[in-house]
Amino acid sequence: AGQEKLNLEIKGKQEDDPYSVANYMNYFFTSIAERTLENNPKLTISFTSEPNTGNDLHFFQHTNPAEVHDIIKSLKPKTSAATDNISTKLLKHCSDSLTTPLTNIINKSLSQGQFPSALKLAKVIP
Repeated sequence: AGQEKLNLEIKGKQEDDPYSVANYMNYFFTSIAERTLENNPKLTISFTSEPNTGNDLHFFQHTNPAEVHDIIKSLKPKTSAATDNISTKLLKHCSDSLTTPLTNIINKSLSQGQFPSALKLAKVIP
């Protein structure tokens, strides 16, 4: 089976030359951040000061075990894990035992305005 030729519209002209298409795609993806910044207003917030770690989360309501349990049960049972190496499949399986401790951790985090550092990480897979 042969490969299909990629046809791309570049500046109003159909282009199917692989070299031209590759160069344009390279330009597009390497300059998208710069173009986005140019087309949006400049930030006036300074990020050089220390973050506010005080109790400024008072507008969040505390949760309860039933709500946490419902959220866990609504997760898709995937076997892949995040940075904590706990899959949603395992979390769902152990939800009856974990619901109350998780509820306490969530409510304490909301009350104190602090979150465990491990929960501030994300695994991004392109």
